[in-house]
Amino acid sequence: MKIKAFLFIIQMLVGFVIYAQQLPLGACGIVCTYDASGNRLKRLYFCNNGGVYPARVSQEAAKTTEEFQSVEALYPNPTTGLFFVTFSKELINAKVFLTDLNGKIVLQFAGNGNKLKFDLSAAPAGIYIVRIEDNGLIITKKVVKL
Repeated sequence: MKIKAFLFIIQMLVGFVIYAQQLPLGACGIVCTYDASGNRLKRLYFCNNGGVYPARVSQEAAKTTEEFQSVEALYPNPTTGLFFVTFSKELINAKVFLTDLNGKIVLQFAGNGNKLKFDLSAAPAGIYIVRIEDNGLIITKKVVKL
């Protein structure tokens, strides 16, 4: 009788794990994993934000190496205030943003040339993100202020 009760409990637990892992698209829930003795091994809060689907590649997204803008250097990083970003190609009226990790814009200007100068002297210590939008390309780099 004890064996039947044990097998029934295991069957119910396995059924619960399978059911919990089949969350509908966009739903969130708790997924538990149990061992053969019925002890909970893991308890995860899980959101099913999508499945395994092949990626759609846009022809427009493919860029040649001539079109691609790259950052040659961001220095000094970490910084105490002033830092510079140099590029392989010249920027022409690129939108430049410097934000903190909360997304608050600290600096914003139009960037031109192969070298940009940033001043974080008045900003508190922390991690900042440099975001540059140039001809449909977006470049992001992380900088640390001490």
